[in-house]
Amino acid sequence: MATYDNKGNAQKAHKEQAVAYIIRGGNRCPCCGFDEPWRSEITFEDGVYLQTCECPYCKLSWHDVAPLTDIVLPDENGDSVTYSIRAFRPDETEAIARAIVLLSAAGCNDSAAVLECLLRENAP
Repeated sequence: MATYDNKGNAQKAHKEQAVAYIIRGGNRCPCCGFDEPWRSEITFEDGVYLQTCECPYCKLSWHDVAPLTDIVLPDENGDSVTYSIRAFRPDETEAIARAIVLLSAAGCNDSAAVLECLLRENAP
């Protein structure tokens, strides 16, 4: 693993490695490129999936992070239907989440129906 004298240079190098890692699908160590990093079991906290990773070659440790963006539910026929917040623009996502919370607080507990309605209203 390369070392840097200047903290700014190290941060820039780390950012470039991180971006490359994500673009390439997260299959190799972001530092040395080793193709078999160790991965822990996936945990879930506050709507985010976390997985600890470590490279056995260069010993770098990092966390893969994935937000909850989709859910697959059965429809009335038992077929799988995917609902996704990725259909919304980023600026809409927070407002939609707030609307779901308010509807839930008002007694509407059918979140699939709420999400389906929101998806229909916000379809591209």
